[in-house]
Parts: sequence; structure tokens; C-alpha cells
Amino acid sequence: MTAADLLRAYCAAFAARDVAAIERLFAEDAVCDLPLLDERLVGHAHVVREVATAIRGLADIRVDLGVVTDDGTVAMAEGVFQGELVGHPPAVDGTPPRLDF
Repeated sequence: MTAADLLRAYCAAFAARDVAAIERLFAEDAVCDLPLLDERLVGHAHVVREVATAIRGLADIRVDLGVVTDDGTVAMAEGVFQGELVGHPPAVDGTPPRLDF
């Protein structure tokens, strides 16, 4: 599996809220940078813990990848992530919060 294949599998598992599938994708010495976090995730347990927390706080997750490139070991992608925050009140006008990047 190439790095691009792994990234696609991760995004599909995240959208499906499948923490078990995500857990299988990361090695013990994994390093992961996620756009919505201020810190780098280092180590299997740290990555899985933070991703599981994120998934618990989201509903209606959608990940649409556009351009994906890799060099065999590192992958980068351009895409759209959308989800509804769970447990956060909507705006004053009743509009649900948006979470995208």
C-alpha cells in the first residue's frame, strides 16, 4: 500500500467513523499532523486517542479528496472536510456550526 493509498483509507475510515480501521493504519512510531490540531501527534496511542476524540465530537462527516500525491512514504492531499460539531450549540440564528478546512 502506498502512502497515498493509506491516506485515502484513513479519510474513508474517518468519514465512516471507523476507529478500529484507523487504528490498524498507524504504526507504533506513527507521526501525524492534522489541520485542526495545534500539536503534532506522535506514537500510535496518541494518534488513535486524538482521532477517536475527534470522531466522537462530529456527526455527518464528509471527506472529499482532490489531488493526492506521494513519494512512496509521505502523502499530501488537497481536499474538503466537513462535519457537524456534536454538543456545540448552534449560532444565535439557529445555524449549526461549520467545521471545514
